[in-house]
Amino acid sequence: MADKEKKRNAVNYRLKGIARLGGACFNDGETDVRVLDIHHKNGGGNKHRALYGNDWDLYYLEISILPDKELHRDYQVLCANCHRVKHAEDVVTGLAMAEDDDLPSLFD
Repeated sequence: MADKEKKRNAVNYRLKGIARLGGACFNDGETDVRVLDIHHKNGGGNKHRALYGNDWDLYYLEISILPDKELHRDYQVLCANCHRVKHAEDVVTGLAMAEDDDLPSLFD
Protein backbone atom coordinates (compact mmCIF):
# COMPACT_ATOMS: atom_id res chain seq x y z
CA MET A 1 0.00 0.00 0.00
CA ALA A 2 1.39 3.41 -0.94
CA ASP A 3 2.29 5.86 1.83
CA LYS A 4 -0.28 8.34 0.57
CA GLU A 5 -3.05 5.75 0.75
CA LYS A 6 -1.96 4.68 4.27
CA LYS A 7 -2.08 8.31 5.43
CA ARG A 8 -5.50 8.82 3.87
CA ASN A 9 -6.77 5.64 5.54
CA ALA A 10 -5.34 6.71 8.91
CA VAL A 11 -7.14 10.07 8.66
CA ASN A 12 -10.41 8.41 7.67
CA TYR A 13 -10.25 5.80 10.45
CA ARG A 14 -9.32 8.49 12.99
CA LEU A 15 -12.29 10.60 11.92
CA LYS A 16 -14.57 7.55 12.14
CA GLY A 17 -13.35 6.86 15.69
CA ILE A 18 -13.89 10.49 16.69
CA ALA A 19 -17.39 10.46 15.20
CA ARG A 20 -18.29 7.23 17.01
CA LEU A 21 -17.11 8.80 20.27
CA GLY A 22 -19.44 11.77 19.81
CA GLY A 23 -17.37 14.07 17.59
CA ALA A 24 -16.61 16.62 20.29
CA CYS A 25 -14.24 17.15 23.19
CA PHE A 26 -15.61 15.42 26.29
CA ASN A 27 -14.64 18.40 28.47
CA ASP A 28 -15.40 21.56 26.52
CA GLY A 29 -17.39 20.50 23.45
CA GLU A 30 -14.79 21.56 20.85
CA THR A 31 -15.72 20.06 17.46
CA ASP A 32 -12.86 21.17 15.20
CA VAL A 33 -11.46 17.78 14.14
CA ARG A 34 -8.06 19.35 13.48
CA VAL A 35 -7.54 19.65 17.24
CA LEU A 36 -9.38 16.54 18.50
CA ASP A 37 -7.46 13.58 19.93
CA ILE A 38 -8.57 10.09 20.88
CA HIS A 39 -7.54 9.72 24.52
CA HIS A 40 -6.90 6.37 26.24
CA LYS A 41 -8.96 6.77 29.42
CA ASN A 42 -6.96 4.22 31.41
CA GLY A 43 -3.52 5.14 30.12
CA GLY A 44 -1.34 2.87 28.04
CA GLY A 45 -1.56 4.92 24.86
CA ASN A 46 2.18 4.87 24.21
CA LYS A 47 2.36 1.08 24.53
CA HIS A 48 -0.73 0.67 22.36
CA ARG A 49 0.67 2.90 19.59
CA ALA A 50 4.06 1.15 19.79
CA LEU A 51 2.39 -2.11 18.76
CA TYR A 52 1.76 -0.56 15.35
CA GLY A 53 5.04 1.29 14.79
CA ASN A 54 4.40 3.64 11.89
CA ASP A 55 1.21 1.90 10.81
CA TRP A 56 -1.16 4.64 11.96
CA ASP A 57 -3.79 3.36 9.56
CA LEU A 58 -3.93 0.02 11.41
CA TYR A 59 -3.86 1.72 14.82
CA TYR A 60 -6.84 3.92 13.99
CA LEU A 61 -8.59 1.07 12.16
CA GLU A 62 -8.52 -0.99 15.35
CA ILE A 63 -10.05 1.88 17.34
CA SER A 64 -12.63 2.67 14.66
CA ILE A 65 -14.05 -0.88 14.58
CA LEU A 66 -14.14 -1.64 18.30
CA PRO A 67 -17.56 -2.62 19.63
CA ASP A 68 -19.33 0.40 21.18
CA LYS A 69 -19.05 -0.91 24.74
CA GLU A 70 -15.24 -1.27 24.53
CA LEU A 71 -14.80 1.95 22.59
CA HIS A 72 -16.66 4.08 25.13
CA ARG A 73 -15.11 2.24 28.09
CA ASP A 74 -11.52 2.75 26.95
CA TYR A 75 -11.48 5.96 24.88
CA GLN A 76 -12.78 9.51 24.83
CA VAL A 77 -12.33 12.50 22.58
CA LEU A 78 -10.41 15.43 24.01
CA CYS A 79 -9.28 18.60 22.25
CA ALA A 80 -5.55 19.23 22.24
CA ASN A 81 -5.74 21.67 25.16
CA CYS A 82 -7.87 19.42 27.36
CA HIS A 83 -5.70 16.43 26.44
CA ARG A 84 -2.55 18.28 27.52
CA VAL A 85 -4.21 19.38 30.77
CA LYS A 86 -5.43 15.82 31.47
CA HIS A 87 -1.92 14.40 31.16
CA ALA A 88 -0.46 17.22 33.28
CA GLU A 89 -3.07 16.49 35.97
CA ASP A 90 -2.19 12.80 35.84
CA VAL A 91 1.46 13.65 36.54
CA VAL A 92 0.53 15.94 39.46
CA THR A 93 -1.86 13.34 40.86
CA GLY A 94 0.86 10.70 40.59
CA LEU A 95 3.27 12.93 42.47
CA ALA A 96 0.71 13.71 45.16
CA MET A 97 -0.05 10.02 45.66
CA ALA A 98 3.63 8.97 45.79
CA GLU A 99 5.27 8.40 49.12
CA ASP A 100 8.12 10.79 49.97
CA ASP A 101 10.62 7.96 49.54
CA ASP A 102 9.31 7.31 46.03
CA LEU A 103 9.71 10.86 44.71
CA PRO A 104 13.38 10.72 43.72
CA SER A 105 12.73 7.67 41.54
CA LEU A 106 10.04 9.58 39.62
CA PHE A 107 12.69 12.02 38.42
CA ASP A 108 15.51 9.58 37.55
